[in-house]
Amino acid sequence: MPPPFLFLVLDDDPDIRFLNRHALERAFAGCEVIECETASDALQRCSITKPDAVVTDHQLRGDNGAAFIADLRRQGHTCPIVMVTASSDPAVRAQAYAAGATRVFVPGSLDFPAYLREVLTEDAEDLEDG
Repeated sequence: MPPPFLFLVLDDDPDIRFLNRHALERAFAGCEVIECETASDALQRCSITKPDAVVTDHQLRGDNGAAFIADLRRQGHTCPIVMVTASSDPAVRAQAYAAGATRVFVPGSLDFPAYLREVLTEDAEDLEDG
């Protein structure tokens, strides 16, 4: 059984943060979800607490999700970083991956909790086996 995970969700829309938190809490019983409205707040929180995974939007008020991802990677975070975006523009996906995103979910592919369950459960099993 995987441990309780700590997730950070970054989105400037409170309704989307709520939906993402709810999806994570349903997929990972007992998890903790930190919600952030701005990239600067999220970066500060990540410098204090190391999340097991990060979920971010692409278009943030005054910021860009890809820039946030690049900043996280520069801070040394190696956890999965998932971008969930309403944009189907291939350039958005390319920017996110170039910045260090682990996976980008676009319209029609929004099952990011299942993806995180697979990735994080594999990591937990590797620790138990090692």
